[in-house]
Amino acid sequence: MFESQLERSVHDLKDDQQKGNTEKQALANAADKQFPTKTKKYYVSFEGNFGTNHVTPRGLKSNLVNQFVSVQGIVTRMAIVRPKIQTSVHYCENTKKGLIKHYTDDTNLADMAEDVVRQNDGNLQFPVKDKDQNPITAEYGYCVYKDCQVITIQEMPENAPPG
Repeated sequence: MFESQLERSVHDLKDDQQKGNTEKQALANAADKQFPTKTKKYYVSFEGNFGTNHVTPRGLKSNLVNQFVSVQGIVTRMAIVRPKIQTSVHYCENTKKGLIKHYTDDTNLADMAEDVVRQNDGNLQFPVKDKDQNPITAEYGYCVYKDCQVITIQEMPENAPPG
């Protein structure tokens, strides 16, 4: 089911790019630019031979940072999955305008690798008022979250060296 939906979405995207799709462009231009639209996100899973990136916990080294790795071991401890906010979207009833706030994440290695520079005002608090002190409400359905989980992996006893 998911593969057919993904294939259909990619096919529609190609058709839209080739035709120019003036209908959708007219709707996009008429839309309120102060408030974002929802986008589809697809998650991809990889399996198979990882070559030299198939390691044990003992083989995890700093040269594997920002690379796909397959770790063979036993999970000894696992925390619950917690959502971490990446982007929050807010709406002000008084001004009828939206506010989008991006949050920096020091543990996000992808941003470091791509040299992404995000504007940060130093305030990482969740806003409840806009710059004119009007109350704003969060639009939780439009906010972007990332799942975070901490696990502890131990080398499998049958693969550990003696001693």
